[in-house]
Amino acid sequence: MEKGYAQNIQEVFDLYLANGKPCAVDKMELSPDEGIRLIQQSGGVAVLAHPVLIGDDKIVEELLKLPMNGIEVWHRKHSLIDSTRYKLIAEKYNKIITGGSDYHTEKHSIGEFGFKP
Repeated sequence: MEKGYAQNIQEVFDLYLANGKPCAVDKMELSPDEGIRLIQQSGGVAVLAHPVLIGDDKIVEELLKLPMNGIEVWHRKHSLIDSTRYKLIAEKYNKIITGGSDYHTEKHSIGEFGFKP
């Protein structure tokens, strides 16, 4: 943008980074097992993020049977009921629990997680 190749960030994506554009890089597809292994081999902690967005707790539980380390219990899209349910699921599978706001832009407000110390 500073050099005048595009007027704004969206135009950068539209002209250069979108699928089929000159700077697009094919995405690598990994199975959940492969992703977990790579995260852990790199020294990271594999956590299932914002499980409510998966839309099916049976799938959430299947994923937690993998060698995943934890599950995001507190998230801005989770209700108090969701957080309570995911905390119980985490305990069932002996997984660590995490939380985050998933705050990427000004449009995302930091949520209240229903967490009381």
